[in-house]
Amino acid sequence: MKPQFNIGDVVYAAEIKRDEEYIPCPDCFGTKCLRVILGDGTEHTIDCAGCKEGGYGRTSGLVRTYRYTAGAKRITISGMDLSATTCEYRAGCNNYQAANLFHDEADAVARAAVLAKDQEVQRLAALQRKEKPAHSWAWHVHYHRSLIRDAKKAIARSEAMLAVAREKSKTGDEEKVKP
Repeated sequence: MKPQFNIGDVVYAAEIKRDEEYIPCPDCFGTKCLRVILGDGTEHTIDCAGCKEGGYGRTSGLVRTYRYTAGAKRITISGMDLSATTCEYRAGCNNYQAANLFHDEADAVARAAVLAKDQEVQRLAALQRKEKPAHSWAWHVHYHRSLIRDAKKAIARSEAMLAVAREKSKTGDEEKVKP
């Protein structure tokens, strides 16, 4: 493959700039919770796992996302990696594909606009799915309902033990504990 540029050429690289922004969660719409209706008709309100930062902590009602904008960066080619089918250029510590380098700045910005649009499409698609969720919503509802059942059993057992302790202390039938 014949290189399009030479070492020492000053060219423009298509560049995508990424700006962080926060938007309302697409699952809870910013309310921080979801209402789940089980098969028996009971309703439960659960924390939204979609807007928990890092999957733990409190819900915020917001999710972090990025906005992509097109730009061009002026670079000087300092090296090349050639193969039979591809040519990659180096400028400093960065590598650039030939498809993203241009003699004209306007052409680089136009290419960057296409790349930014592709990134935006991918970003919007990612908002509509959860990447590798540890557990489903159904799992969370089942898990917390089982915790509530276990807690109610523990309360009932403790109340029964307390009632026995009160009855024993009234009758003076206490066990003596040796020091």
